[in-house]
Amino acid sequence: GINGAAARLVHTGALVIIIASAQVTDEEARTMKPRVVFVDADNRITGTGDDPAEALPGTDLVRGDAVAGELPSARTHLAAHDAGTAR
Repeated sequence: GINGAAARLVHTGALVIIIASAQVTDEEARTMKPRVVFVDADNRITGTGDDPAEALPGTDLVRGDAVAGELPSARTHLAAHDAGTAR
């Protein structure tokens, strides 16, 4: 099930995006890669990937970065951080 503040917003049949995060050192963050798992309506894994903007395969959904514009990646942010220009 889904707990917390979002629980009252989710209904049976809704598309839910679940994100996990961790507190890591700067060094660890540089080597981490996102993992994406797609599941079907019965919660069976239908695909995996490493692109957090990828749309659910077999749907009319579009990439997350296509909707929001070209957002900076974590690597871009780390490079800006190293250069002292991070926002």
